Amino acid sequence: MNKIKPFWSWNDKLEIKELERQIELMKKSGIEGFFMHARGGLKTEYMGEEWFDCIKACMYKADELGMEAWAYDENGWPSGFASGEVPKKSVDFQQKKLLSKVLSKGDTPPENLIGLYRIGDSGFEKTGEAEDGCFAVYYGINPYYIDTFNSDAIKCFIEETHEKYYKHFGDRFGKSLKGFFTDEPQYGKNVTPWSTLFPELFLKEYGYSLTDNMPLLYFEFDGYEKFRSDFYNMAAKRFRESFIKQMYDWCSEHNCKLTGHMMSEETFNSQLGATGGVMACYEYFHEPGIDWLGRKIGTPFIPKQLGSVARQLGRKTLTESFALCGWDVSLNELKWIMQWQMVDGVTSLCPHLEGYSLRGERKRDYPASVFYQLPWFKDAYGPFAEFICKTGALLDNGVEEAPILLMQPLQTAYIKNNPNNKSKIDNLQNGFEKITAELSGNHMLYHYGDESIMEHFGRVKGNKLVIGKCEYGTVIMPYMKSVTESTLKLLTEFSNNGGRLYFAGEMPSLVNGKPDERLKALNAEKADLNAIKREYGFADISTDGKENGNIHYTTRIADNGDKFYYLVNLSDKEQTVTVNTGDKV
Repeated sequence: MNKIKPFWSWNDKLEIKELERQIELMKKSGIEGFFMHARGGLKTEYMGEEWFDCIKACMYKADELGMEAWAYDENGWPSGFASGEVPKKSVDFQQKKLLSKVLSKGDTPPENLIGLYRIGDSGFEKTGEAEDGCFAVYYGINPYYIDTFNSDAIKCFIEETHEKYYKHFGDRFGKSLKGFFTDEPQYGKNVTPWSTLFPELFLKEYGYSLTDNMPLLYFEFDGYEKFRSDFYNMAAKRFRESFIKQMYDWCSEHNCKLTGHMMSEETFNSQLGATGGVMACYEYFHEPGIDWLGRKIGTPFIPKQLGSVARQLGRKTLTESFALCGWDVSLNELKWIMQWQMVDGVTSLCPHLEGYSLRGERKRDYPASVFYQLPWFKDAYGPFAEFICKTGALLDNGVEEAPILLMQPLQTAYIKNNPNNKSKIDNLQNGFEKITAELSGNHMLYHYGDESIMEHFGRVKGNKLVIGKCEYGTVIMPYMKSVTESTLKLLTEFSNNGGRLYFAGEMPSLVNGKPDERLKALNAEKADLNAIKREYGFADISTDGKENGNIHYTTRIADNGDKFYYLVNLSDKEQTVTVNTGDKV
């Protein structure tokens, strides 16, 4: 059975007897693990010997009770700065972000200047001094976080954190200490990425100058599509390989697991300002996760991103949920939030959070503390935990029925992105979420397709597109202006072999940001979602003869051929529905 593993907020002077008492309370309430998480209010020295004595005591108490002990890899969040140790070592290790401004003649150019550019009606040229209307591109420095594009900075973080855990408990890695939770790794929040490493990396990867072409990020002159495609692909790939992959590889080599979640999963716009795209990052987690704050639910977008990659790669998943739900939240509301995520691929829960102490300001740390401080915790939490764990275990097993692949237009988001005007990328998001809502509301079973994951794990088998462990007979391209070269090759072979390829809106016209006539040869048809639904015989879930979009569902097929349906009511009202599973199930 899956395990609930909460964030256990270590936020005061730690006492081993009290830590052990709280672990026993967790066990009695159906909680089978925990993440030992340093947070504001901590009075015990982080990563000091007393800290490691507490870690050791909790590890062995968990062993005694058959629970899982996990480390959280930072003192607060986001992960990577090692409680300040990494950024203070060198300005090269400190976070940068790209900035721009218009100058007047005689203005002093800003510090950390990348280039000055004279902008015309149809183009630009680089210039050496400020003049009226001159466009300056430069970067700012945040001395408190890290340059996550700098692999040496991440290596330093690992040395200051993971290696110290290994020094103390290496023989218990993967046993008494299961692994590490990394929280909100990012290159920034709502920023345009930059590193002093970029010019050399870009020249090596693409063979032309980065700094000579910076205005193309802001203006739609000739060649801007290719430049933006190259720039954001380079940044996203470098971020993944420098931070997430390096940590994933270290954990794999040291017999433990990496879990956690990325920063700003909620839209293409937020992802471009933080990670360059979250789906591709999930490749480098043993148990990838998401974050969901607040007393609400949303569209399928966030959990579907996670659930799709997890099923494709055969990974278990988790969600860090319930922060900011408030002290008066009910278990029914928590169940509603969790079920919304589970129907689209989440299978285990990390409740945010359990407070070691609520003394003083600690009680205001993203409440509620879903722990013994709540009056209903002792008697009511156990059945809730059992429900979540058993449901997650069922969803982790068997084969998910999802014959449709909906491509995610992240490459188009790169091209649409303008740091000074987000309207086009917002329109792209709205269009993608609309087709997502139509598929889910019409009870059609599907996954998302990320082009990086497809490049690494995609192939064609007959008339099926295979991504890792999943096969798709139908691929739908939403509005997409550009695809990668590897995607074009997959879709060409897939459609030539008789796979069903559809487009919504219009066909893509660019490959890696450049016009490409080969796209016209794709055997693709205009998408008719009703016809696709009839073809597959998906379930009808209706009220008074009309599809009830408040109900979402997923299926699992067991090894013995048995099939079960998991239906979730996402509204706040009771629904009466008729379920017809169709003729082809």
